[in-house]
Amino acid sequence: MPTIATNGINLYYELHGSGPALVLIPGLGYNGWMYSHMIPGLAEHFQVISIDNRGSGLSDKPAGPYTAQMLAADVIGLLDAFDLPKAHIVGHSMGGFIAQALAIDYPDRVDRLVLSATNFGGPHHVPITPPAMAVLTDVSGDPIERLRRGIVISTAPGFAESQP
Repeated sequence: MPTIATNGINLYYELHGSGPALVLIPGLGYNGWMYSHMIPGLAEHFQVISIDNRGSGLSDKPAGPYTAQMLAADVIGLLDAFDLPKAHIVGHSMGGFIAQALAIDYPDRVDRLVLSATNFGGPHHVPITPPAMAVLTDVSGDPIERLRRGIVISTAPGFAESQP
């Protein structure tokens, strides 16, 4: 099981491909597996580094609370361990908050920033609803079951049920 010791924890990662470094940061309630279908295509052009954030998957799970800045520092520790001066960063959902913290706190370490299904935080953002948060933090069941629950809560009524 590949891990890097950073910020007092062991951070799980997977490496795929070669080329410029591309770090994939998953969202709350998800692990690096969420990128599994994208990695083969990305690995044709990049050295893809997929991680499990602190507190999830195969990474250490010390007592919280965790901050986006703490999780960003974990990624910096990973880049340092691989002697990477900078990387392309992709952050999805909560991973987008972490990616933004990276860009703000370590701008010289971020080559390109890709944000998906996230927001900027701050006093004017639209917060996630309690029912959606309950679905995202429910880690029971297999990955497909978790994905289906996420689709039901994040799409128009009836959409998920109409899909095969």
